[in-house]
Amino acid sequence: MFNVLKSSSSNNIDSVKKELSNIGVNVKSAFKTIREEFEDHLDAINENTNEIQANYEHMCELESKVEKVNARLDEIQLMLNQILMQKVEVVDSVRKFV
Repeated sequence: MFNVLKSSSSNNIDSVKKELSNIGVNVKSAFKTIREEFEDHLDAINENTNEIQANYEHMCELESKVEKVNARLDEIQLMLNQILMQKVEVVDSVRKFV
């Protein structure tokens, strides 16, 4: 009778060990899948970060160019105002003689 119980309990222990081993393999597989997904997600984040950085640098270059254009427009406007003032002075002096 002890042999039957011993054999039965040994089978139960082996069955439990096998099931635990299967659970362990499934858990490892699940974690491996999760890790791969996290790595893919991290790669996507890094790519987006690089793209954002490149866009920021491009915007800084554009901002610099816009500032230069604004400065040139200011110079042109000053020159036009000076020319206009000179013409007004000439017209005023001609009126004095007429």
